Amino acid sequence: MDLAKTILIIASNPADTPRLALKDEFNAIKDGLKRYNRGTQFNLVSIWETRQIEIHQSILEHKPQIIHFIGHGAGNAGLVFEDTYGESVFVTGQALAKLFKVKAIQVHLECVVLNACYTEVQANEISEYVNYVVGIDQSIPDRVARTFSIGLYDTLGAGHSFEDAFEIGCAVVAGLDVSSDYFHLKKNFLTRHLEQAY
Repeated sequence: MDLAKTILIIASNPADTPRLALKDEFNAIKDGLKRYNRGTQFNLVSIWETRQIEIHQSILEHKPQIIHFIGHGAGNAGLVFEDTYGESVFVTGQALAKLFKVKAIQVHLECVVLNACYTEVQANEISEYVNYVVGIDQSIPDRVARTFSIGLYDTLGAGHSFEDAFEIGCAVVAGLDVSSDYFHLKKNFLTRHLEQAY
């Protein structure tokens, strides 16, 4: 029986939005998980140029414990995904909350990382249904988002808790001599308790 936790990377950078180094962040996550022997406890799955319709499909197919979004956020307007023509379409926090409240989606899910600008609105909406959610309250440079991911997944790969991983991600960002106040961790233990370490 495979006890590895699945991390689903959902990446989106529509043609009409500024270019992001999506593959660089993916590689940083992959390397962080491999850096330590415990990295084999994770199964890394990715979908690229994600269309709105593929969000629920990929979650149902892969049953991830962790979802990591890489792309653009637009505050109240939502996360930016692609339509069938490769153009931007917004998915609001309210729409995501409706999805994450469904038992079939929620049953495996432990954590969501929205590693994109202006995603705190969506983090607040979905934190009612997910134990840990990371959101960002302002615009951040690509390298800061990527550095946070390095600290986060190095720590998870070494077998530590998500809370510790979040704190180390923030500490590594602070090492760039920029504020780590970009990142906000939302915790919800009302529906389920997540006490085991990764």
